[in-house]
Amino acid sequence: LCMGEDAEETEPRHVRLKNLAEEHGLAGAEIVLRFGRSDGEAEKRLREGLYDLVLLSPRSDAGDDPDDLVTDLLQAAVAPILIARGEPRPIRRLLLATAAGEPGKTTVRGGARLAARLGATLTLLHVSRGDPSEGTRVESHLGKAAATARGLDVGCEVRLCRAGDPAAAIVSEAREGGHDVIVIGAHGPGPRSIKGREDVMLRILAEADRPVLVVPDGTA
Repeated sequence: LCMGEDAEETEPRHVRLKNLAEEHGLAGAEIVLRFGRSDGEAEKRLREGLYDLVLLSPRSDAGDDPDDLVTDLLQAAVAPILIARGEPRPIRRLLLATAAGEPGKTTVRGGARLAARLGATLTLLHVSRGDPSEGTRVESHLGKAAATARGLDVGCEVRLCRAGDPAAAIVSEAREGGHDVIVIGAHGPGPRSIKGREDVMLRILAEADRPVLVVPDGTA
């Protein structure tokens, strides 16, 4: 799906996309172009539920902040969304940041399935703000998460860290650990806004220098 403002670009852009797809072994890919007022087109197609994974490239002029299309699609998401960041690289190691609880289980399933399909290894990371009451619950969650990954024949390690800024800790771990993709959860479709400046997911999307897979609640 490609959206733009100039309808005269339809044919040349279709040709460019077709050639690009063929160069990367995607000769059978469907190419959809929309020009003029395309407000809500991407969200509409996403809500139709026809896709197992959405690959999204943010606008190059959006700077460090995720643009409105990214945040709107994440609000509407009924499938995991892989947001391309940084230079292309082989995907061999995934860093999965998980919280204890039901949303965390969704993130684990989505990340483990992607790792299994790619033949990649998985690092499960839980960032704690230091609450001593969550210890047993977190350990139980991480044990079950590791079992889920290994049940899919995915090599898995578990890491725990304490940090006052979870987003910065996750981005730092990805960089220092040489991980190729960061996997995180999201709020899932619904009325809750994700556009607050302190939202951990948006912080990671703004600060990460590598692809980020966002797995909304209930989509994996």
